[in-house]
Amino acid sequence: HERINHKQHHIHTLCIDNDSELTSFYTREELEHPNFRSAPSSRSQYLKAFINVFSYFEHRICRLLSSCLGIVTDYTGLGWSMKSPKPTGHVVRELQLFSILQLAVYCIVFATFGKTVQGWQDMFYWWLFPNLLGYAPINYFRNAEHADCDLRHVTPNQLHNTRTVESNFIIRHLLWNTNYHAEHHAYPMVPFFNLPRLHELLDEHIKHNECKTFTGQNWNIVKKGGWIDKQNERVM
Repeated sequence: HERINHKQHHIHTLCIDNDSELTSFYTREELEHPNFRSAPSSRSQYLKAFINVFSYFEHRICRLLSSCLGIVTDYTGLGWSMKSPKPTGHVVRELQLFSILQLAVYCIVFATFGKTVQGWQDMFYWWLFPNLLGYAPINYFRNAEHADCDLRHVTPNQLHNTRTVESNFIIRHLLWNTNYHAEHHAYPMVPFFNLPRLHELLDEHIKHNECKTFTGQNWNIVKKGGWIDKQNERVM
């Protein structure tokens, strides 16, 4: 499922009709607004994205169940919101097969460890709790990968519609260098350990690399006159 949707996102980055990361979570009214900047609709929505972990689990469950039934969906797990046609044939069969296997593994794990209170505690501590704990930090690093960038109908250039953040050694290591996101989008075949070198070659050609830290990037989202405010400006 991720391979199908992430392929859509890479091929159609910031296309309001076919980028799965846009069509799954923005309304058509938001996408077609002249000031759309791929930013949260409000500061409350920005904060909600860090704590609404139950929505994350809901969508994951919906994606898994629909995939087990051989139904291809976007990231919501509830339908196909892109205008491009759904995948068919062996792609769907493979999606269904591996989803059923994944669900079977979950059932075996719960059947094995769910027999005792200690087993439930172990599952929570080693499996569910890390998912809950990691949700907010991951969102902090990923929530503006394409914010305030050029939409696809303006230019298909991946160096113009994706951001790059230099950050620091620890964060770069934890993210497998995908902080160099414009480079990753432009040349996805380059392995993560070569992205710093690719960054050296492409940096002067990347349009949106002014934010050197993720803190600065998040501040640009919420500050007065920032990306949220610019996105919500009334069109005269």
